[in-house]
Amino acid sequence: MTGLAAGRAAPTADASWPKRTSFPTAEQLGAALGEKVEPRQLLLAAAEPFGFQRNWRGASDGLGPLRHLAYAVQWWVFGTLTVFLYVFLNLERRGP
Repeated sequence: MTGLAAGRAAPTADASWPKRTSFPTAEQLGAALGEKVEPRQLLLAAAEPFGFQRNWRGASDGLGPLRHLAYAVQWWVFGTLTVFLYVFLNLERRGP
């Protein structure tokens, strides 16, 4: 079974709908539904004409670190401009 189980909360059979749960097992779901649940996973074949296309991209695809660098530079410039404007606009102007 795949996934991240950061705690399990089995659904109770007497709970009203919608039943809330957290990463249940097949046995727990079967007990809550009152039916037998098979612990299986259905995968569609990519070769079939109407099969599921698995075009998953990795986390490193796309723009990569440059995107994050540009975002960081943008916020550093914004922060610097904010401090500059705060100081410039709050300087006391003394008469001649």
